[in-house]
Amino acid sequence: MGVVTWLTLLFVVTSLSLKYLTEKIVFLFKGNLKYRFLNFLADFIYYGDEIGVDATLSLDEPDAALLERRLKGHAYLESTLGAGDNPRGEELKAKLVDCRFALAKVC
Repeated sequence: MGVVTWLTLLFVVTSLSLKYLTEKIVFLFKGNLKYRFLNFLADFIYYGDEIGVDATLSLDEPDAALLERRLKGHAYLESTLGAGDNPRGEELKAKLVDCRFALAKVC
C-alpha cells in the first residue's frame, strides 16, 4: 500500500474518532445525565426522626399556605405510591423526593 492509502485510512479513522468523541461530549453536557444523577441521589435522601418531612419542606422558609400545600402534596404522593395494586409501592415510597426538585423522577 502506498502513502496515499495510508493517509486516507488515517484521515478516515481520525474523522470517525473525532465524531464519536464529539457526540459523547455533547451528550454529557446536554443529555439527561442530570436526571440520572437526581435519581441516584434519591436513594440517599433520608426523612428520619431528626430531620423530618416538615423541616425538609420548610428549608426555604415558605409562607404557611405554601407549606400546607407541600405537606398535602407529600401526603398525597405517599398514599398514592404506597396504595393499590402497585407492587413497587413501598420501594417508590422510599424514593419519594422533595417537591422542589424540578422533574425528578421516582420510577
